[in-house]
Amino acid sequence: MANVPISDSNSKSMTESTHKCPNCSTVFIGLDSKVPPPNPSPVPREILDTNYPPSEFQLSSIRDFISRGRAYIQILDDKAALLRPLILQALTREIWKHEGSMSLLRGMPTEILSTIFAFTSTTEQAPWTVSAVCVRWRAIATSQPNFWTSIRLPSPPGSFMNTLRLERQLQRSGELPLDIEFSMEDGSLKNLALFPLLCAQARRWGRFSIDGPDLLYSQLVNLVKDRLVLLQELEFEVECPEGEIPALNIFHDAPLMQKAVVNKVLWNHPLAMRLPWSQISCFRGSSSWVDHLGALGAAANLVECSLEIQGPGEPPRTPILLPNLRCLSLSHAAFLECLDTPALLELYCDYAPPLLPFLRRNIFELQTLVIWECFTPAAESDLTRILDAVPTLRNLGLDLPLTAEFVSQFCSSNTIPVLECILAANEAIDIAINNRFAEGVESRWKSGRLKSVKLFHWDPPAADLLCRMELLQAQGMDFLVFRDRNGFLEDLVPYPLRIFSPE
Repeated sequence: MANVPISDSNSKSMTESTHKCPNCSTVFIGLDSKVPPPNPSPVPREILDTNYPPSEFQLSSIRDFISRGRAYIQILDDKAALLRPLILQALTREIWKHEGSMSLLRGMPTEILSTIFAFTSTTEQAPWTVSAVCVRWRAIATSQPNFWTSIRLPSPPGSFMNTLRLERQLQRSGELPLDIEFSMEDGSLKNLALFPLLCAQARRWGRFSIDGPDLLYSQLVNLVKDRLVLLQELEFEVECPEGEIPALNIFHDAPLMQKAVVNKVLWNHPLAMRLPWSQISCFRGSSSWVDHLGALGAAANLVECSLEIQGPGEPPRTPILLPNLRCLSLSHAAFLECLDTPALLELYCDYAPPLLPFLRRNIFELQTLVIWECFTPAAESDLTRILDAVPTLRNLGLDLPLTAEFVSQFCSSNTIPVLECILAANEAIDIAINNRFAEGVESRWKSGRLKSVKLFHWDPPAADLLCRMELLQAQGMDFLVFRDRNGFLEDLVPYPLRIFSPE
């Protein structure tokens, strides 16, 4: 048989150095073109394909071909060893992509993914992480302006904000109202450069919360005045120079504002406020007696109010009528002489003699009354008369000593007969007082009205009182003893209505 030479095309195919995958464009390293294959054998096919013996001359050619062929096989084996991991890696990656294309998550409707992405606000105020996962998720996240309306500075842990990010977030939020919280409470100036960008969007503020030094106020005056057309909620905690009561007059022209919190926590920095009082339903803030009177006189639509009152003052000739007020918290109960609140349901204040006339003067169905002792010790007779004046009470909180006269009246079923919850700072060491209080609790529990008893004790309460309360707890009554005063105050007064000035 004739020799079969290796053609040029076969030789080129065996020595080609690179290959590219048509699907993923991966380039594979091929054979080394510098290593030629063995030359075509000069031995006739009739010798190779039959049993005829080769000549001495042919034996030399055969040995040379075998030696070159084995060397070339070794080269091919070495190259295959190098190529095998690359081929496996590329093929594994392609299989993984093909498996991923069948994922049920890919078939999830865009509407459901959008709903899930909305919950990312628990860790980030904007879905930066979600938008970096893949092309589809990025398209969904960036196409929803409502995902990008919440801005928190400083950023939550694990996130960050710079000028570029803030500009991009503002752009992605479209024209929707913004929910902004800007704080410099820690004294850091690192976010101050971003403040003008936020102020430039004042026309889009829907909720604006600011906390920091007085230099922020000066920037606000210059950048946002008369531009707050969408503002509904304002939280303003900004320090002011000592000895001055500056006028807060940059938020008066906000036609949609309904809630305002102004230096409530920074109670020692009172402000003379000029706000759109006629439309505000919730107000909490610190100012002087006179300024509060002026504000309330124009705030007929107030529903909730918490006042830190600085300095003394005189009541007006006629009490200010607040016909819609449901919830009131005061740092000085003497201010009650200034008010007429026929719809009041909750009252939180310190004890002062004007409290009792106020309760008797107003005909309302008060359901929650919380009293703490401040500058004026509560008279025993006043406390019992207060309870007689509000028979509709369901919740009673007393951060003052329980007296023998009070616990005696508490045992009477005719006193606040619908009481459901009592919180008391019961520091009484008198065994008789503790026993009478326990009798009152047991009687009210058996009548089916009382549901919860919470006590504050620096020291463990008397063993007998504790044993009797725990027995009722085993029957289903809610019973708790506070050893920490802050925990007791937080339960006594809801945080939004908490009075922060010293007692």
